[in-house]
Amino acid sequence: MLAVNVDDVAQLRERWFPGRAKAHNELDLLFRGAGPLIVLPNDVVGRDYKEGEVIARIDPRDHEVKGRDVAAQLERARASYRRAKSDYEREQRIFKKDPGATSQASVDLKLAQRDQALAQVKSLEASLEAAQDNLNYTNLKAPFDGKVVAKYVDNFQDVHPKQPVVRLLDASRIEMVVNIPETLIVNLPYVEQVEVVFDAFPDRPIPAEIYEVGTEACATTRTYPITLIMEQPDDIEILAGMAGTARAARPSPQGRAPRWGWRCP
Repeated sequence: MLAVNVDDVAQLRERWFPGRAKAHNELDLLFRGAGPLIVLPNDVVGRDYKEGEVIARIDPRDHEVKGRDVAAQLERARASYRRAKSDYEREQRIFKKDPGATSQASVDLKLAQRDQALAQVKSLEASLEAAQDNLNYTNLKAPFDGKVVAKYVDNFQDVHPKQPVVRLLDASRIEMVVNIPETLIVNLPYVEQVEVVFDAFPDRPIPAEIYEVGTEACATTRTYPITLIMEQPDDIEILAGMAGTARAARPSPQGRAPRWGWRCP
């Protein structure tokens, strides 16, 4: 068990550590391919989206044409493979029944033609799967429930691969990073509960948990970054960027194992 300094543990309760709120999930969404936008509402900013819901779409016609072309090539390749397979099996039967009617070299040639036809089928199957993926990627879907908080392009504009289109934020859980001095960090395992108070709501403490403990101290300040996480309260709304302070709400004399670099599920 870690040796605990009672005064240091008390400091974690008595001292308030400043931080700033950010969404637990916040992401710039982008397309994998290029093309002109055909769906992107002008009032998309501020809209709520469910996971899997389409936010924007680029013109899929080029990808649809590509998919149909590859599908047609695949059907022809499969027909060629069936013929090559049948030719090889027939040549093999003839050679086994009457070796003088054909030769091993002829059997080997038919086998090579069959294998080549099969390789072409496999290649086109992979191309068709890629074309179908590209077609699916013309829809920009929400990876989690959230609200669009920024729009970087306009509808009908050409977008490029990996160009940010919108920013999606899930504010149902809030994070805050505070910096704890290295002289106090050893006592962090003795903290059972944390409370956070935001400047905008000074009379409303919010319970929080330790989500992640930094593994390296800042070279200049000699503090460790500690990420806290909390549920969005029902009676107030914590917005990303709000300033606040946090402290240990209830130290535990028993303590727990250190959780360096640890994340909760």
